[in-house]
Amino acid sequence: MQGPTLRVQRLQAGIRAWFSGFGTGTDSIEVPRNAVMSITLPEITELDGALRRGDGGWFWVDGRPEPRVRDLRLEELAPDWRCVRRGHQAWVEIPTEWRTRVHDPELTRAVTELVRQYADIGPIRDQGAAAAVGERGQWRSGYRVPIEAWRVVMRQPCGATWDPGDDAEIRATARAQLRHKAD
Repeated sequence: MQGPTLRVQRLQAGIRAWFSGFGTGTDSIEVPRNAVMSITLPEITELDGALRRGDGGWFWVDGRPEPRVRDLRLEELAPDWRCVRRGHQAWVEIPTEWRTRVHDPELTRAVTELVRQYADIGPIRDQGAAAAVGERGQWRSGYRVPIEAWRVVMRQPCGATWDPGDDAEIRATARAQLRHKAD
């Protein structure tokens, strides 16, 4: 079973949608201005393969849908970095020591590629210093990534999540699915 087909529309010239780490076999895909592309993402599984993501949501290995499970997206794991707008341009400001605040391997790979492919290095505001020195904070070295590229990459699913109240039942169903699959 393959993963879902993802459709991405190009918003601005110069932005490349990054999909490495999602099994496309390339680091990036160049998209002509205003083009629409379709990419089939690799299958994403959870709970030792008992749950699989497909078109339309999450399914048990036997094919039954599981509506209590929803996508966990990279944006849910990302730090809340400052966004700035100047004229028609908008960027996400990423501190140069960002790796000390990112611990998820998929998110690390995504931010690494965003910085490698899109970032301009330069002064950014130090939000941590804002309380100490005033409302705007101090300048520090960092990266500015176009917000369009950030949004495309951060909206990619990287796993599954569900409400804590459903955890025991979902895990019990996963164990039963895996036992049945093994028979």
